[in-house]
Amino acid sequence: MGLRRRKIKARKNNEDPKQKEDNQQHESSMEDLPHDLSLDILLRLPVSSLIPVKLVCKSWYNFATSLHHEPHNHNNKNNPCLLVLSTPPHDQNHCIAEINVLYEIDNQDSYGVISKSIKQPMNRNILNVNTTLSCNGLLCLICLKNKFSYRVCIFNPLTEEYKYLPDMPSVSQTVTRLRHCKYIDNEDYLYQHFGFGFNPRTNEYKVVRIAGIHNITHMVTLKKKKPFNWDFDPKNFKQKVDVFTLSRTGVWRSNIDMPFACPVESSGAVVNGAIHWLCSGRGQFKESCIVVSFDLSDEKFRVIPNPPDCEMGQGCELLVLGGCFAITDYYARQIDIWVMQEHGVKGSWTKEIVIIENLPRVSLRSPQWIHPLCLLSSGKIVISYKRGALYCFDPEETEWLNIFIKRGLHPLDQFMAVSYTPSLVSPFLH
Repeated sequence: MGLRRRKIKARKNNEDPKQKEDNQQHESSMEDLPHDLSLDILLRLPVSSLIPVKLVCKSWYNFATSLHHEPHNHNNKNNPCLLVLSTPPHDQNHCIAEINVLYEIDNQDSYGVISKSIKQPMNRNILNVNTTLSCNGLLCLICLKNKFSYRVCIFNPLTEEYKYLPDMPSVSQTVTRLRHCKYIDNEDYLYQHFGFGFNPRTNEYKVVRIAGIHNITHMVTLKKKKPFNWDFDPKNFKQKVDVFTLSRTGVWRSNIDMPFACPVESSGAVVNGAIHWLCSGRGQFKESCIVVSFDLSDEKFRVIPNPPDCEMGQGCELLVLGGCFAITDYYARQIDIWVMQEHGVKGSWTKEIVIIENLPRVSLRSPQWIHPLCLLSSGKIVISYKRGALYCFDPEETEWLNIFIKRGLHPLDQFMAVSYTPSLVSPFLH
């Protein structure tokens, strides 16, 4: 046997060098495929199938992980999913690892179908999730760490990778509660608003926090059913902006000025590499709201022109529909959805959807309970109501369909829902 092995080895060593060179030239690998062909192959695959594709070769790994930084975004812009983060109905101080469950809802015409549950990254040091932001398959979870501070977690539900960001700079040590002390007499009021977006020019993800302290001289509670009045005196108003660039060496930067007052509670809508907030001028904010964008490239604030004949009051909400910036306007038991076809151009505003009140068990008298989430490829729009129900509205037929969400055999009492596009983008970006 040993002699036979030596003969075979000698035969291989005596192989014609020219024939050996020809055999090597005929050998090919995945890395030899043209870039356009490889990209076309990967774009035809479901995003969940790209996880094992990353193991084929180095070039396919780079293609798969960078696919969602490109404009086509794996053809998922027109077919978003929904992520639903349930919240505990009784004790809001329970840790998320035991109470909250993330569900992913497929964007199909079969409403009420839960595709799968997703493992969460939360630990026992986190009390609850206050805000959920989404961008290119990454979730930015703003978690309540304790009564005085928040913790930011970047999470990819598909790959289950997550990363906790360093603690944010302290805003004030005198405020005893965050976002829970909305009506205080003769004390400082602190608010924090967050945004999470992608800068296509530099391929960077950024988390932005707007934090302000306002000395309130006159505020009345909603229990008295009086107008909610703000007095924006520049002497009593302080505000700052913190930015974190997602990278291994990322740090919070706090040297950015915010020239607008931003007390309106809304999550930042991300369009065209900019985060948008609904801000206020002087006086009563329900009469003087403006839209302000924060460009993630040059980190400067700009004013976006308002839609025509839109009051831009407290009932307005900013969102993204079909990849375009949009504003919902609530008035007279009706919802108008304005879409800006060309970002930043005033003349590109069009009224796309008008929703008249015919939704079962929903009253448009409380517009803050109604939140449009995403536009389906069929033209229907998904709307959450009161953090306890999901509906699908058909503008052509003016029909409402109830989306039932269940955890096991029991319906979810309360939840947060965000539009979500699955991807392989890693929170650990260089």
